[in-house]
Amino acid sequence: MDSMMTIQLRNDIDRHFKVGLPLVKILRDSSVDSPARAIADTKAATAAERAPEGA
Repeated sequence: MDSMMTIQLRNDIDRHFKVGLPLVKILRDSSVDSPARAIADTKAATAAERAPEGA
């Protein structure tokens, strides 16, 4: 994947999932596992932050 494709992918992830991933997380592996895990982890952390206390 070249740099322009990587930037486009990062922008698409940000637009669709509302998650800003560093480029290094996208480039880390040659598969979608690393970015997918990073998206899921970020979404889970955001949800936990927004949950009412004691929930």
